[in-house]
Amino acid sequence: SDNVPESVDTLPKLEHIYLPSGSLLIKGPLGEDAKIVEECWKAMDGNKEESKIPNIFKWVGVEIEQGRVTEINWKGQSLKNSIPEAICKLDALKVLRLPKNGIGGPIPKAIGDLKNLVSLNLDSNKLTGQIPDSLQQCKRLQDLIISKNFLEGTFPDC
Repeated sequence: SDNVPESVDTLPKLEHIYLPSGSLLIKGPLGEDAKIVEECWKAMDGNKEESKIPNIFKWVGVEIEQGRVTEINWKGQSLKNSIPEAICKLDALKVLRLPKNGIGGPIPKAIGDLKNLVSLNLDSNKLTGQIPDSLQQCKRLQDLIISKNFLEGTFPDC
């Protein structure tokens, strides 16, 4: 386990700490984005460990720019259940990668609310249902990887 001294809170300019284990510690409050990421992780039944250090969140695979979540990469984290609608509230999100998990259910219809999304990788899960038409609202989307699921329908016109 990574040990970080509590004195790290006294470094006012420090924002990120990359640890040998590959974990990322993020110093300071992240507002609503932090709550949404925590809610989504718990909803997908991850085995996330929370740091005991005040004002620091231990997030693996989450990128932050200017205090906003811009990337989630939870590849092969043994996640399951379904993708929570709340993830679609991360309006600064550019990259969402959830491949090689056990996530089931449909792709949320609100996925189209992610207007800044450039890359969506949901490969190798257990997703079912229709490919949502709302994907056509993701005008910046360049990479869409949804193979090895149980999805139906055609790709929306983009």
